[in-house]
Amino acid sequence: MNNILGAKISTRRFDLLKAYLYIGTAIASSFWLVSFYIDSYYLRFLFTICVALCFASLYFLYRKPRIARLIFVIDYFITVIVCTPLIGKEGMFDIFYGFYFLLITLLYSFRKEKVHIITFFSLTTVAWIFLISWNYFGINIAEIDTENASTYFYPITFLGNFIFLSSTLISFAQKNERYTRIVNEKKNEALKILKLKNIFLNAINEEIREPLNSIIGLTHVLKDNNPRKDQEEYLKSLNSSGISLLELFTNVININTLESKKVSIKNRETNLNTLIENVIQIHKTACSQKNVNLIAKIDANFPTILIDHVRYQQILNNLVSNAVKFTNEGEIILEIKILRKNKNKIVFSTNVIDTGIGISKDKIDVIWQNFTQASNSTARLYGGSGLGLPIVKNIVRSMGSDIQLKSEPNKGSHFYFELTANIAKTSKLRIRNIAKVKKEEITVIQELANKKILVTDDNKINILVLKKILEKENAIIDEAYNGLEAVEATKAKKYDLIIMDLNMPVMSGEKAIANIRKLDKDIPIIIITASNSYDLEDFKNQNISYTIRKPFVPKELLQNIKKAIST
Repeated sequence: MNNILGAKISTRRFDLLKAYLYIGTAIASSFWLVSFYIDSYYLRFLFTICVALCFASLYFLYRKPRIARLIFVIDYFITVIVCTPLIGKEGMFDIFYGFYFLLITLLYSFRKEKVHIITFFSLTTVAWIFLISWNYFGINIAEIDTENASTYFYPITFLGNFIFLSSTLISFAQKNERYTRIVNEKKNEALKILKLKNIFLNAINEEIREPLNSIIGLTHVLKDNNPRKDQEEYLKSLNSSGISLLELFTNVININTLESKKVSIKNRETNLNTLIENVIQIHKTACSQKNVNLIAKIDANFPTILIDHVRYQQILNNLVSNAVKFTNEGEIILEIKILRKNKNKIVFSTNVIDTGIGISKDKIDVIWQNFTQASNSTARLYGGSGLGLPIVKNIVRSMGSDIQLKSEPNKGSHFYFELTANIAKTSKLRIRNIAKVKKEEITVIQELANKKILVTDDNKINILVLKKILEKENAIIDEAYNGLEAVEATKAKKYDLIIMDLNMPVMSGEKAIANIRKLDKDIPIIIITASNSYDLEDFKNQNISYTIRKPFVPKELLQNIKKAIST
């Protein structure tokens, strides 16, 4: 029975059926009254049945609309087919029969009710041929003469059809206008919620990063003060938890940024050799702890290129971090290959290959979804938020490419993508071979002993962390708790380096840097900030050495400080 009745009727089709029924009932009732006037028994009998079926259909309209539709369709077909021969040969208009029959198909969904539409189309074709043949051979009952047809039946039919079509068009136009208004209201509401969410996340970004910086920084400080073995384990767990929380929060911020607006790609001159060295430095400790070799390969004579180095390094960090997480032995290879190159452009591939647990083919599509991993057991065993790879996919697409994955369970995974970049005009070629990473220490570029460093931050714990890290290197540390104090201190004393926070009371870091540059154009300045809204490019006219995000890793901070003082 359900097959005959068809699928559930949508709101639009229900309104169309309602219009059909009201107009059809009005026309049939008018014809029924006319049949009394012209004293036609046949018409009276026919339209009595027709009107009865129309009212039966109206009865079911709000109760069981699919039954109402079926009754109306049967009534409609019978009326058109039976009425036509009554008009007579001279009054027939064959071309409109197909139009009348095909109107019925509008009551059915092409996507869900193709069988019904095909059936009615076939019936329409047969009925049309039948009526044309009837007209051709002149077989008719001629119950309605041409004069009555012209006086009563044609005007009623045309008027009814005109009212039906115009009212339907007006109704649909009004509905479209209402739906458009509702959609726009919902869209504006969603945009407002999205804006509030972004404001909220940006607001708590610094509020979370500041205490995390204190937690992670103090664990490093305590670890360097010869703790007992049991204390060392506690500190390791505390540091690991802090880093995990930071990674989760950073990924949430990143995925929110990527999904809420189009990613802005800022191409700048980039030496991939240096960039890859930075990636290796970040992940070498984790690889060393798992006894996994981290290998970097880049083709010889790879030129300096124009690329968004921040986004590209974010891709590499997430891919390598993912590989480290799921690789317990063997090696991880980060490989950059030149595919094609001419004077101005280069096409190169980026490959991250590991010997980890791998992924089955049926799970490959799943891992690109937010907060999703290959399985629940994977999430329990290896942890992670399930956001790293979706972030990678979003950024790679924003850079005009798409990331691919080849993987086999228990054999490993191979992530790869291609990028096209312009070659920098000032490109300096640099030969780079394989770099194996084990338990290496950072090369000391310059000792910090007796170097005078001004640390500026409105958070006392952050200053404490920085002081402990730098005093261990025998540096001489002065403190400033806002931008104005930093400017006054610079006037009074010559420093080898200034560490500057940005969001501070009294005077912001930005204004302080501008004032300090009026006093000393060459003093190295390193910005340490919890904000995501700043980049080194924002301070290109202020000669800033480095911009470091909180929370920072002490070894990386020291490396950048030593580089800044050396240059």
